[in-house]
Amino acid sequence: MTCRDRLIAAMPGSQAQLAQRANCSVKTASIELGALVLAQLQAHIGGWHRQARGGKPVAIYVAGPGPNAPRPPLTRGALYTKRSRVRSTYEPSGCRGAT
Repeated sequence: MTCRDRLIAAMPGSQAQLAQRANCSVKTASIELGALVLAQLQAHIGGWHRQARGGKPVAIYVAGPGPNAPRPPLTRGALYTKRSRVRSTYEPSGCRGAT
Protein backbone atom coordinates (compact mmCIF):
# COMPACT_ATOMS: atom_id res chain seq x y z
CA MET A 1 0.00 0.00 0.00
CA THR A 2 1.53 3.31 -1.06
CA CYS A 3 1.55 6.53 0.94
CA ARG A 4 -1.07 7.96 -1.40
CA ASP A 5 -3.43 5.05 -0.72
CA ARG A 6 -2.89 5.38 3.04
CA LEU A 7 -3.61 9.13 2.87
CA ILE A 8 -6.89 8.54 1.04
CA ALA A 9 -7.89 5.88 3.56
CA ALA A 10 -7.09 8.26 6.47
CA MET A 11 -9.30 11.13 5.19
CA PRO A 12 -10.91 13.44 6.32
CA GLY A 13 -8.35 15.56 8.13
CA SER A 14 -5.70 18.25 7.90
CA GLN A 15 -2.33 17.68 6.28
CA ALA A 16 -0.58 17.07 9.61
CA GLN A 17 -3.31 14.72 10.85
CA LEU A 18 -3.28 12.71 7.62
CA ALA A 19 0.53 12.42 7.63
CA GLN A 20 0.43 11.07 11.18
CA ARG A 21 -2.40 8.60 10.47
CA ALA A 22 -0.80 7.39 7.20
CA ASN A 23 2.62 7.06 8.85
CA CYS A 24 4.46 9.16 6.26
CA SER A 25 6.40 12.42 6.49
CA VAL A 26 4.65 15.78 6.33
CA LYS A 27 6.65 16.69 3.20
CA THR A 28 5.55 13.52 1.40
CA ALA A 29 1.95 14.10 2.51
CA SER A 30 2.12 17.67 1.23
CA ILE A 31 3.31 16.56 -2.20
CA GLU A 32 0.80 13.71 -2.49
CA LEU A 33 -2.15 15.81 -1.27
CA GLY A 34 -1.21 18.57 -3.69
CA ALA A 35 -1.29 16.11 -6.58
CA LEU A 36 -4.59 14.61 -5.42
CA VAL A 37 -6.28 18.00 -5.05
CA LEU A 38 -4.91 19.23 -8.38
CA ALA A 39 -6.48 16.24 -10.17
CA GLN A 40 -9.72 16.56 -8.12
CA LEU A 41 -10.53 12.92 -8.83
CA GLN A 42 -9.58 11.18 -5.58
CA ALA A 43 -9.59 14.07 -3.07
CA HIS A 44 -10.58 17.70 -2.62
CA ILE A 45 -10.56 20.43 0.03
CA GLY A 46 -13.86 20.01 1.81
CA GLY A 47 -13.49 22.95 4.18
CA TRP A 48 -11.19 25.14 6.20
CA HIS A 49 -10.47 25.18 9.94
CA ARG A 50 -9.45 28.34 11.76
CA GLN A 51 -6.93 27.82 14.52
CA ALA A 52 -7.84 28.97 18.03
CA ARG A 53 -4.80 31.26 18.36
CA GLY A 54 -5.08 32.79 14.91
CA GLY A 55 -2.76 32.13 12.03
CA LYS A 56 -3.56 30.84 8.59
CA PRO A 57 -6.63 28.65 8.11
CA VAL A 58 -5.92 24.93 7.68
CA ALA A 59 -7.37 22.94 4.77
CA ILE A 60 -9.44 19.85 5.58
CA TYR A 61 -8.97 17.19 2.90
CA VAL A 62 -11.86 14.88 1.98
CA ALA A 63 -11.74 11.74 -0.18
CA GLY A 64 -13.68 11.66 -3.43
CA PRO A 65 -14.21 14.01 -6.35
CA GLY A 66 -15.68 17.45 -5.89
CA PRO A 67 -14.96 21.16 -6.03
CA ASN A 68 -12.56 22.70 -3.54
CA ALA A 69 -14.07 24.86 -0.81
CA PRO A 70 -13.13 28.54 -1.14
CA ARG A 71 -10.52 29.91 1.27
CA PRO A 72 -12.13 31.98 4.04
CA PRO A 73 -11.64 35.76 4.01
CA LEU A 74 -8.85 37.35 6.02
CA THR A 75 -9.55 38.36 9.61
CA ARG A 76 -9.22 41.99 10.74
CA GLY A 77 -5.85 41.30 12.33
CA ALA A 78 -4.53 39.64 9.18
CA LEU A 79 -5.74 42.56 7.04
CA TYR A 80 -4.03 45.04 9.38
CA THR A 81 -0.78 43.06 9.23
CA LYS A 82 -0.93 42.80 5.44
CA ARG A 83 -1.52 46.54 5.02
CA SER A 84 1.23 47.36 7.50
CA ARG A 85 3.67 45.12 5.65
CA VAL A 86 2.84 46.80 2.33
CA ARG A 87 3.30 50.27 3.87
CA SER A 88 6.65 49.37 5.36
CA THR A 89 8.02 48.35 1.96
CA TYR A 90 7.24 51.78 0.50
CA GLU A 91 8.05 53.88 3.59
CA PRO A 92 11.31 52.69 5.13
CA SER A 93 11.55 53.48 8.83
CA GLY A 94 14.19 55.93 9.95
CA CYS A 95 14.38 57.72 6.58
CA ARG A 96 12.27 60.82 7.15
CA GLY A 97 13.80 63.18 4.63
CA ALA A 98 17.52 63.15 5.34
CA THR A 99 19.18 66.52 4.88
